[in-house]
Amino acid sequence: VHSLLLGHGQLNWVTRGTYLGYNRNYFVPHFDDVFLPDDRWDVDDNTTYEDGGATNPLIRMTADDVGRAVDWSTSNGMLMDFVFNGAGSIEAIDAFGGDPLTDALLSERDAFRWINHTYEHLNLDAVGEAVIIAEIEANLDFAAANRIPIDPTELVTGEHSGLHNEPGISGALSKTGIEWIAADNSREPVPYGIGPASTIPRYPSNLYYNIGTREELLDEYNFIYFENCDPANPPPLTTCLTQPATWEQLVDSEADIMLPHLITNDPRPHYFHQSNLAEDGTFYLVVDEVLDRYRRYFKVDLVQPAFAESGRILQRAAAWNAAKDGVTAYYEAGRLYLSAPNEISAPVTGLPGGDLFGGERSGWVDIGPRGVVIDLDGFVWPPSPGSSAVVESRISASGDDVEEWGGGWLALYSSDLELVEESTVQTIGLRFPGLAIPQGATITAAWVQFTVDEPTGRTTVLEVAGHDVGDAPPFSGDGDVSSRPVTPV
Repeated sequence: VHSLLLGHGQLNWVTRGTYLGYNRNYFVPHFDDVFLPDDRWDVDDNTTYEDGGATNPLIRMTADDVGRAVDWSTSNGMLMDFVFNGAGSIEAIDAFGGDPLTDALLSERDAFRWINHTYEHLNLDAVGEAVIIAEIEANLDFAAANRIPIDPTELVTGEHSGLHNEPGISGALSKTGIEWIAADNSREPVPYGIGPASTIPRYPSNLYYNIGTREELLDEYNFIYFENCDPANPPPLTTCLTQPATWEQLVDSEADIMLPHLITNDPRPHYFHQSNLAEDGTFYLVVDEVLDRYRRYFKVDLVQPAFAESGRILQRAAAWNAAKDGVTAYYEAGRLYLSAPNEISAPVTGLPGGDLFGGERSGWVDIGPRGVVIDLDGFVWPPSPGSSAVVESRISASGDDVEEWGGGWLALYSSDLELVEESTVQTIGLRFPGLAIPQGATITAAWVQFTVDEPTGRTTVLEVAGHDVGDAPPFSGDGDVSSRPVTPV
């Protein structure tokens, strides 16, 4: 860890803060099986009975657990992504005439981000295309009926199943508009295409799906790594222990594993389960130690891209890594000169007008055979009296470009923007945080550039207005775009 902590500072010192690279610290926790119950580890028999709770009580969050999650998210300034199965809610309501967990989750729907986990959590390895489509669409219908804001292009299948079930999976993803699908990083760490979609690897952990208490976690952990582990022939990716671990050793080991993921420019999410938020809250017991260690070394907040945005970050990095060998870059007299044999987007730290992170500005620059010259020392911001400067900023967070439907419902994480007709005529909100424009500056011109996603032959007339406030807050609840005071159109 110490080499990782020192490496960035050394690079910054040697290059005087200007180099090819774009570094962020990421942590995105996913919680699978939300609304569903999970089976429980049997500490006496060292197994998990998948019998619907006949042997051991199932593990399922309660309404109080939702409140605890909201409190943790708020106090830590951390988003939590709930990967949900709508059937769990419907089954509980049908069985008991109501479901306090569903009521609590829906009342706090805007406190979390949501991802489609299929409706019933079926194993998709050997089912047909029609079943896969039904599982995806039924969960989308559940989300729409309950006003759960989701990005319909994102999908996490149960147990990461079905990814190689061809041709059914490719056809189903194409017909349902899925562009991003989760994979298990321990098995498939490199993103790959499935029909129209790309996989996004997610980090697993030793916080298992079938544990609700600290005792159960430690018991299963020691069974896997000590009691049932043969040092001469260990299971794949497993290092056997020479003696049972204590609780403190388990937490220390998990923190040692997770922390490097946070500080190595890696946007892959970490996945846990709803059971880890229930009962003893094993997620908090372990991850709080991870965050304590992070904050011991870093003052900068962790970046938490939405699932689709994580995929785009991985794709851009992969494209850069594949083409960077032919790139030429050098610094001379306050200017950075860049060129490449082919058109490519290059990451630059020390970029004037780039996004600010940890005291550095960085961004992506399109370069090619003709070359690009970036004025570094000559750029002064804020400008001196009588001078001028151009500031450019690209929206990078999914929650900063939103759609508000005619009834006021706010879609925070849509994969694109309809200007302005979708199922209703909608109002679009765009937010550009962190623009370094000093008070009293005169803005002589402003523009917004869009990239066409689905061209049509219709003429579009848009009215554009600004939020009449000095520092626009993030978009949040329903009606939050149309209710804001605006500048004259």
